Amino acid sequence: MKKIIVDTSVTVKLFLEEEDSDLADKIFEQAKDGDILLFAPTLTLYEVLNTLVKENIPNDEIQEHLQMLKDYTEAKVMNLVDYSETLALKTLEIATMDTKGKGHISSYDATFHALAILQKGIFLTADKKHYEKTKDIIGFTLLLENFFDKN
Repeated sequence: MKKIIVDTSVTVKLFLEEEDSDLADKIFEQAKDGDILLFAPTLTLYEVLNTLVKENIPNDEIQEHLQMLKDYTEAKVMNLVDYSETLALKTLEIATMDTKGKGHISSYDATFHALAILQKGIFLTADKKHYEKTKDIIGFTLLLENFFDKN
């Protein structure tokens, strides 16, 4: 079964009406149906919270969204992976790699890539700039808008 490591840029589309939000919904539906396995580091919960706060969403609505994420993780729709030394060391390797002039990879972003490599999965992002920066240098990276073309 395919392992997909979902970037926060994908997960947050469950709660914001943005371009490709419908694709994010479909991916999570596939995970609910057991067709794919979704993974993310626990960091994603804080990143989702940060994004929703920055979007000025009312607190009660944010709490509902966080509850939905909790329900998804408890139901194993999205599997959260905790910090480990192995994950941290792979993150460090990626965050300090030569990007051939394409810019710094934050430790936060590197954590998702590291997880994809360790899980032997596909890193899925909706962040086009990040995708362009990393597509040729880190594992298998796929842009959300192309997910259903490739799968």
